[in-house]
Amino acid sequence: CSATGFGLWCTLGFCRLSFVFTLFYVKVKFELFLILLSFISHFLISIHFLIDLCVSRRFCLLLHQTPSLQTFHKTMATWVPLESNPEVMNQFLAALGVPKKWQIVDVYGTEPDLLAIVPQPILALIMLFPCTDKYEEHVKQQEKELAEKGQEVSKDIYFMKQLIHNACGTIALIHSVANNLDKIELEDGFLKKYLDESKDLTPERRGHLLEDSQSISEVHKVIAQEGQTAPPDDREPVPYHFVALVHTDGALYELDGRKASPIKHGATTPESLLSDASQVAKKYMERDPDNVYFTLVALTAAVE
Repeated sequence: CSATGFGLWCTLGFCRLSFVFTLFYVKVKFELFLILLSFISHFLISIHFLIDLCVSRRFCLLLHQTPSLQTFHKTMATWVPLESNPEVMNQFLAALGVPKKWQIVDVYGTEPDLLAIVPQPILALIMLFPCTDKYEEHVKQQEKELAEKGQEVSKDIYFMKQLIHNACGTIALIHSVANNLDKIELEDGFLKKYLDESKDLTPERRGHLLEDSQSISEVHKVIAQEGQTAPPDDREPVPYHFVALVHTDGALYELDGRKASPIKHGATTPESLLSDASQVAKKYMERDPDNVYFTLVALTAAVE
C-alpha cells in the first residue's frame, strides 16, 4: 500500500508540475504574443504618422504655391452673420465712425418706379442672394471668361478678400464706404483706422488685417445680435452672400471678397448707378427665378 501510495503521490506531483510548466509556457507565449502585437501596432502607427507627415508637407507646399488654397487655409475665423436689415447696418456703420448723414435703406425692387423712391445720391447697392448650384455654375463660367478675355480694373478701386466665414455683410459695407471716401468724411474710429492702415495693402493683406482687427470684430459681434431674427450658430454654414456694387472712375464694379478680383460691369455714372446696378441684380434673380431669397439695400444720403 505504501509503495502504491508513493507512486500515486509521485504521479500527481508530476502532473501538477507538468500543469504548472504548461501554464508558464502558455503565459510566456501569451506575453510574447502581446509584445508582438504591441510592436506591430506601434509600427503601423509610425507608418501612419509618416504618411500623414508626407501628405502634410505636400499640402504645405501646395499652400505656398497656390494662392487660392492659401486663402482657403487662412479662412479660419468665423463671425455671426450680419442681418440684411437697414436698422442693424446703420447701427454698425455708426459704431465704426460713418456719419449719420449717410444711411442704408431698403430697395424694394428693380422696377423704375421702385427705384425712383430711393433717396439720392446713391453711393452703393448691396445685394444679398442665395448661394445655389446655379450661382456656383455662373461663378465658374465667369471665371473662365475672365481668364480668356481679361478685364481692365481701375487702380483706384478699393477691394479686399474675404478670409472670415460669415463676414460678407461687413465686407460689403466696407467696400461701399471705402470706395466713396471722396464723399464720406469718416469720423475718427475703427473704420477710419482700418482704411488708413490698409490703403496701400494688397486685397489679401487687407483681408488678414480685418482678421486681426479685434475692434471691428467686437463691434460686429455686438451689432449682429440686434437683428429681428435670432442669429444662427456661427459654426453653421450660411447659404447667403452679400456683395457690393459701386461706381469708380466711370465704371460699375461688383465687389465680392470671395472672388479673385473686382468684376467690371461696364460704364456708369453717379446718377445712373442705382439703375445700372439694379440691372446686375436683376440678372442674378433671372438666373435663379424659382428662388425668392434676394434682398437689395442701398447706401444713400439720409432723409432729413
